[in-house]
Amino acid sequence: MNQLLDRVRRQLVLQRQPLVRRAASLTLVVGGAAVLVGAGQDDRHHVAARATAWQSAVADTDKPIETNPRARALSRDASRTERRDAEDVRLSRAAQRARLTRESALRRDARRASDHARALERRAAWTMPLTSFRTTSTFGLSSSLWSSTHTGLDLAAPEGTAIRSIAAGTVQEAGSAGAYGNRTIVRTDDGLDVWYCHQSRIDVDAGDRVTAGQRIGAVGSTGNVTGPHLHLEIRPGGGDPVDPAATLARRGLQF
Repeated sequence: MNQLLDRVRRQLVLQRQPLVRRAASLTLVVGGAAVLVGAGQDDRHHVAARATAWQSAVADTDKPIETNPRARALSRDASRTERRDAEDVRLSRAAQRARLTRESALRRDARRASDHARALERRAAWTMPLTSFRTTSTFGLSSSLWSSTHTGLDLAAPEGTAIRSIAAGTVQEAGSAGAYGNRTIVRTDDGLDVWYCHQSRIDVDAGDRVTAGQRIGAVGSTGNVTGPHLHLEIRPGGGDPVDPAATLARRGLQF
């Protein structure tokens, strides 16, 4: 009896269950299109919608990326700023080069001006020993008047004409010197010993400090002479005589 009741209950449960038809489906994707095989109509609509969305997403990846207009403007501003900065650097360097060139030119001009000024000072520091004269004998001549070649310049001038120191210096000797007559030796500040010979009068003493153009004596005829004149002799450092005309020409004096 119990077994019979169990079979009846199982049959009733089976009769109440709905019949569900399950259809197997297969989705294929070929060339970007979705194809549903063996599916019901609802499933086909669902798959078609998903395929459309997938194709739209793929198409969107081929579109150029749209940038933010503000970002584009900022990029342009940054580029202009970089160009301005580069131009500022270029102009600054060019200005610096121009400044250095000007400074170099100014220093060069200053050196030239200084050298010229010193040359003028040197020339101004030297003066002719006589205001008026006539050259009668030059350096290196040979004559019976001298024991050897002539060692200086002979400048003829009237007796008593003032003799002036050709440069600043210190008197080394002042007095009679045999064939040279009354002689004064002045050592200039640049080391030349200048002999003034045959003077009629000596106006300085040994050890005196003299300036360029200062009177130191007068033209005379003392010593071995044929007439009143100044024998001018140059001995650098007290050594052998050199050509006075050439030596003094370098100091702006022309005989």
